[in-house]
Amino acid sequence: MHEQTQHDTAARVPTEQVRRPFLSTHPAMAAAQREFARLSATLVQCAKDLRVAGFEPKPEVRLSPQRCILQFGHVAATIAWLKQGDSVADGQLLVVVWRGIVAPTGAHQFERPETRRAAAATPVWEGSYVPEADSEATWTWQPQKAEMPRCSSAELAAICAAELHRAYLDA
Repeated sequence: MHEQTQHDTAARVPTEQVRRPFLSTHPAMAAAQREFARLSATLVQCAKDLRVAGFEPKPEVRLSPQRCILQFGHVAATIAWLKQGDSVADGQLLVVVWRGIVAPTGAHQFERPETRRAAAATPVWEGSYVPEADSEATWTWQPQKAEMPRCSSAELAAICAAELHRAYLDA
């Protein structure tokens, strides 16, 4: 009778309490950092490939743990991980392609009244993505727009590079 009581209790415990979803675990945080680094590195390589294909600008890259800025001539792409809680499942990836200068070069100058400000960059394409994964091996990015399919970090970098290339040709 004692065995039956334990079995009945285990049967009533929700599955979520027995096994936490991957995205709410600590290993998911490390996996998210690796996926962000993979996405950033692939985007930078895609921009370098565009240059090899005959496009003039040399890409300027600024990386931080949760942000990547890629300035490609007079257009740019930014990728930012927006942490909204203690879990990767609560975060969001924001990808934006810009017309204009997002990452100005040169030494920082203190603002002076006589100093002219550069024109603000304007977004020409953007996407918002959330991670989907049962493990690091199954990691994909789910677009917030339901009509778009999930994609890997490499596929997302290629999409962003294509939008960057399009913006470069249109500008």
